[in-house]
Amino acid sequence: MNTSRGFTLIELLVTVALAVVLVTVGIPGMRDFLANGRLTTQSNQIVQTLNFARNQAISSAAVVRVRACTRGGTTNWGQGWIIFKAGAISANTGVDCADPTATVVAADTFRIQDPTDGTAILAVDGTDTAIVEYDFNGQGFPSSATQTAVQITDNASGFTKAICISAQGRPAVQAKGTTTATCLGGG
Repeated sequence: MNTSRGFTLIELLVTVALAVVLVTVGIPGMRDFLANGRLTTQSNQIVQTLNFARNQAISSAAVVRVRACTRGGTTNWGQGWIIFKAGAISANTGVDCADPTATVVAADTFRIQDPTDGTAILAVDGTDTAIVEYDFNGQGFPSSATQTAVQITDNASGFTKAICISAQGRPAVQAKGTTTATCLGGG
């Protein structure tokens, strides 16, 4: 007796058709899942940076700034950022974070963040060069009495997240949208 084992052509075609349907349905969802993961990672990194700057302002009893770096003649948050004690450099001076002999005194620099991977665009209060500043007043409140917003936009999907720095100095991820992200409420 001769028995054959294996799949028939019809079984194979049905399996391939099901696989095509699953891939067609799953890929867009996976793309959105990955974009959201990139935004979450980037926003967590910025929240960590802002919390660190606030803590440094409190512990060093000084004004601490977070500003975009200058690399290759371009200044924006995608080039990385630097956390430093105010007075080390002028607020209006670009900081070449790639240059170890830059004008920032090493003792007054708390941290330099490497450039982002280019998958997201960062903006603070609508610009890519704004400075976040924390004054020391015993509580680490920001210099601005109004809420500051850091917006992160994923280049591939266009999704956005907003990190809102309240008038009390606490950063929090507040909103997520497909084209805009805004801070809700005040302070």
